[in-house]
Amino acid sequence: MILLDVSHTSHCPSNTGIQRVCRSLYRELQDSDLCLPVCYDPYLKSWRILTAGEVENLSPNVGKLSPTNRKSIWNRGQRLKGRWGRIFPVLVRGTRIPDKHFSGFLVPEIFSPKFPNVVNELTPRIAGPRTALFFDAIPIGFPEYTPLTTVRRFPRYLMDLLQFDGIAAISETSKRDLIAFWENNGVVKHPPVESIPLGTDFVSESLICATSDPDEVRPVILNVSTMEGRKNHLKLLEAAEALWSAGVSFELKIIGALNRETGGPAIDLLKRLRRMGRPVCWIGHVSENRIREEYRKCYFSIYPSLYEGFGLPILESLSYGKPCICSDRGALRERIKNGGCLVLSDVTDEAIAVGMRRLLEDRELYRKLASEAKSRKFRTWKEYSNHLIDWMDSLRSNTSQRM
Repeated sequence: MILLDVSHTSHCPSNTGIQRVCRSLYRELQDSDLCLPVCYDPYLKSWRILTAGEVENLSPNVGKLSPTNRKSIWNRGQRLKGRWGRIFPVLVRGTRIPDKHFSGFLVPEIFSPKFPNVVNELTPRIAGPRTALFFDAIPIGFPEYTPLTTVRRFPRYLMDLLQFDGIAAISETSKRDLIAFWENNGVVKHPPVESIPLGTDFVSESLICATSDPDEVRPVILNVSTMEGRKNHLKLLEAAEALWSAGVSFELKIIGALNRETGGPAIDLLKRLRRMGRPVCWIGHVSENRIREEYRKCYFSIYPSLYEGFGLPILESLSYGKPCICSDRGALRERIKNGGCLVLSDVTDEAIAVGMRRLLEDRELYRKLASEAKSRKFRTWKEYSNHLIDWMDSLRSNTSQRM
């Protein structure tokens, strides 16, 4: 059994891409009794196992979601219990990590700058590899689309990854970007980096429903992504307005958190369009069940991101038999190669509008892409978690000297 660090996600009220990965991975590992979820309690100043409430927050269908807050939230009771627990250990006796050796330690989140100073507390109990997931190096490559605080701290985070025994990158692109950063900063020796692509939820054929005729029902175009500069919502909305002005009928739905710092212009435009009566809505954070339902009901999805470390919403859309309009930038090139996508020549509002109109009006093209999507095979979260654990097991021989 491994220790799974979910310090952030167990206290996070949002369901961004990283949180969705953490929650899905936890579900599969827990179902197979392969992990013990733990968190670092900054008020107790120690690692511990999760409380029932924290475990509940790891549910893929967590009920209380915030559309704007992606920070960890510790309520007053949790803060007091941690502080008093340092003085009266009996208060936290039930949350102590069992005094035994664990076969590994996995960090599926972006950890805080304090992490390297506190993780050593666990080292004596870890008899196997310490492994971290790596999502992307976008704050390095696209600082103009990234919150300033993240840009400032990200280089240190990438260097802190050197302390692990292995890094599981979510794509070949992410693997290449991480190694390139290390080499550009003079790192000669680094831990092994393995590309292990993410999974998706299994979609049975019974859930892949027939798409309504767009001549009879106004088609819904779905976008699932955090509203931030890099996701290119501003150009998406400008493209949609150009089509509405030209008389093209469709509804645009956007699901995801809002990063006000980089996504502010997009949400402001969306509100203006709504005041004009345009059929566009921002749903914000929703449960996994709601996301699945929206994929089932949409005509197709769109993902005009400027750069991605993986591009999970593309695979999710295709798994429901729904074509996706996207670019081929970054790791998206790895997602589109087996069909089902209309690849944009550019990510300007003009190019996006052309792609949207084409897929709305060209029924033969739509049927071709939908058929390609339905014929694709997708790895499940179970297969992903098994691959990850098997790779961690392969690292054991490299960590024996540390023990």
